[in-house]
Amino acid sequence: MVKICKENDANIFIPACAPATEKLDAVVGNELESSGIKVLHAPLDMFEKLNDKHQFCELMKSLNLAVPESFLVKSNDDVFKINEILKQRIQKDGSSMSYKHTFILKNIDYDPVHRLDLFTLPAGEKEIENYLEKITKDGNPIREDHPWTIQRFIDGPMWSTC
Repeated sequence: MVKICKENDANIFIPACAPATEKLDAVVGNELESSGIKVLHAPLDMFEKLNDKHQFCELMKSLNLAVPESFLVKSNDDVFKINEILKQRIQKDGSSMSYKHTFILKNIDYDPVHRLDLFTLPAGEKEIENYLEKITKDGNPIREDHPWTIQRFIDGPMWSTC
């Protein structure tokens, strides 16, 4: 890409991103910038923070912005543990609404198969087992090197930059 830009006297790179190529565009962008070509795309390190639901929330917290409560889960056991914590909160608080929130189990990576599932917690153990079995069969299991997040669901209108 650097060679093509230089051969054509291109001094700016504006990628037409698609979820499948946006990380590659960030990698290419880093190479182009180091060759003096202006790039209208997030650098790779920022792209990774913006594209990872957990890292994004941590970045927003560091900027003192409000974010939904979330938990990083790196195994099926983590999901069951967080589910139990959420159930205990409800039992402990009784009639108070302060801990009666719904949480969503979400893949941190872009996941066209499960992105609209909205699997909610707390849930029954069998429901969780069935969902974890489903995502494993679909090739997206929760693993140490492929964590998911459990994030509080915020009721209200959904906004998008699209």
